[in-house]
Amino acid sequence: MYNPRVLLNKALVIGVFILFIGISVASSTGNNVENISFNTQVLNEVENSEGLLLSGKIAYAYIAYSGDGDDPEGPCYFALNDPGNITHLSSFSGDFLSGGTWTTDGRWLCCEYGGGVLWELDPVTGDSWSIGGGGINCPGLAWDPIYNRLYATTGTQLLEYNTNTGEQMVIGNHSLSNKTMIALAINSEGICYAWDIHFSTTSTLWTIDLDTGKATEVASMGETLTYAQDGAFDWDTGVLYLAAYHSKGQLKTCDLETGELTLIGDFEGGAELTALAIPYNWSGVPFPDFNWTPTPPNPDETVLFNASGSNDPDGYITLYEWDWDNDGIFDENHTNPTTLHSWPIEGYYPVTLRITDNTSLTGMKTKIIKIENNPPNAPIIIGYDNGSLFLYSIDPDDDDVFYFIDWDDGTNSSWIGPFKSGEVIEISHEWHEGIYNVKAKAKDIYGEESLWSDTYTIIIVNQPPEPPTITGQRYGDPQQQLTYTFVTDDFEGHSVKYFIDWDDGTTSETGYYESGTPATVTHSWETKKDYHILARAIDVENKEGDWSVPYHIRIGDQPPTKPDIEGPSRGIQGTNYIFVFTAEDPENDKVWYNINWGDESQTTDGPYLSGTPITKSHIWNATETYKIQARTKDNFDYYGEWAEYSFIITRNRALNLNQLEWLFERFPILQRLLKLIV
Repeated sequence: MYNPRVLLNKALVIGVFILFIGISVASSTGNNVENISFNTQVLNEVENSEGLLLSGKIAYAYIAYSGDGDDPEGPCYFALNDPGNITHLSSFSGDFLSGGTWTTDGRWLCCEYGGGVLWELDPVTGDSWSIGGGGINCPGLAWDPIYNRLYATTGTQLLEYNTNTGEQMVIGNHSLSNKTMIALAINSEGICYAWDIHFSTTSTLWTIDLDTGKATEVASMGETLTYAQDGAFDWDTGVLYLAAYHSKGQLKTCDLETGELTLIGDFEGGAELTALAIPYNWSGVPFPDFNWTPTPPNPDETVLFNASGSNDPDGYITLYEWDWDNDGIFDENHTNPTTLHSWPIEGYYPVTLRITDNTSLTGMKTKIIKIENNPPNAPIIIGYDNGSLFLYSIDPDDDDVFYFIDWDDGTNSSWIGPFKSGEVIEISHEWHEGIYNVKAKAKDIYGEESLWSDTYTIIIVNQPPEPPTITGQRYGDPQQQLTYTFVTDDFEGHSVKYFIDWDDGTTSETGYYESGTPATVTHSWETKKDYHILARAIDVENKEGDWSVPYHIRIGDQPPTKPDIEGPSRGIQGTNYIFVFTAEDPENDKVWYNINWGDESQTTDGPYLSGTPITKSHIWNATETYKIQARTKDNFDYYGEWAEYSFIITRNRALNLNQLEWLFERFPILQRLLKLIV
């Protein structure tokens, strides 16, 4: 076993040598290093990973079990030609990271074994941050370099990850019985390989169809692989490496045609390594990294950004550029790795660092800085009514919020929103009969998630259809066929039929109609009288709804009389004139008036008692002869005939006296009241 301190010393020697060359070059070209003020930080150490990159290609992994070694659990790195010398990067809190992969844009992504949460790790420092999502345990993770998509296996199914949110989408089953996949790896041609674990028989190499998830056998691997492990392709060479484990952890390569495994060497202490990731085209490209203090900062507080954690494997960094507002334009550039910035209001802000090395190669990295943002409170589910759930959440920063609702029937709402903080929202869902414990969580516009709400129990039974709505003609003659429509909604969306009571001793029953689709039925009555039609709906499960509101019709109805119109015959433009309208209904029904003033304006009003005079006024603005028309209808929408009245508008202002004379004749009391006032 290699001594990690020996490798560290080698790395430091090489690093110092590179640093010496860089200083010599800077001096010979006349470049000067800027002075750093008291509130900046200077990196005085050479990254250990630089030495490994120069002596042999680095692989990254996660120490799930250290075996006989001294390294604690967490991310690490080692040279592919020297697996016995592992360097621990940092510690990790939470369940161990099982699957890992390198992406074509230079990210090390891993999934958490216990819940499938997606993580990103910094390969230089070992720092980790949760992307989120998950929900299903995933032992293996792999990046497709052809279509830039992230896949995972649950052991029996293929999933795809959203790399921005960590949400999982099931693609399909591996279609194998008594087989459990432990890892995935995708080569540079986009072909996905996987292998299973066993505790007695030998493991098998498979290919996985990325469209369906189906597994196809390649060959036996000739060895029994057990417990947690992982694998990855070196896209530069096309070699498949396995961080294999049986009684101890070992680095092996796998023949893609025969499945044969070839030992490279034991891991230090026989450690069990997972989340294997091999960088692609990494040599020569500078890798940016930065951090900041304080964390988290307050609004208007000066933040110190330090990019001294950036590294260049085969050179040195000459320029640091910063984009503060995510517009693609770099606002500051320095030869020093440190700078200062602040934000006036709380929130999440993308910060992008671009570094340039001595060969003009560049690298960029974006991180999100949090300015005093707090997650929303756990949602409160107020209640459930008629298919709708009511809930709200309050965000301490008054940010808009999104909601994710677990319906407890194997489905969820996905993230919906945004909504105002504290706003009560209504969201609908349909269940089959049963008991469901619904819960919800919220996140703000920056992705900060709340805790789950308390569960809310909903008991679903088949609900009856709503009482139907009836429309159609409300008057007619004996033996006249009249048409009516009946429509209702069923809570579960079931089809319904209608049972109709015509109030003449007969009933009808329709066939089934889709919920919300009108049914049309005709009927005739023999006798002149009033009838009250009733209807109820019955769903396909024979659940009866309540009776409708009675629909009142009249067979043998008579329309109201033609209205009598009284008022002045002449007037002037721009003056309000009063008219009296009187109509009677033969059956003493109440009446509604429809008045057309002859200038394309109408008045509709009612109901009024039959025979009761009503007064209406109107103003005309043009000089001409107008034909006032009026008609009335009864309770059953039966309109009588139009009455007509001619009215002339002129410019003669003296005609105002005609209006007063007519009013005094019609209402003598007005003249007496006027005399009392005067």
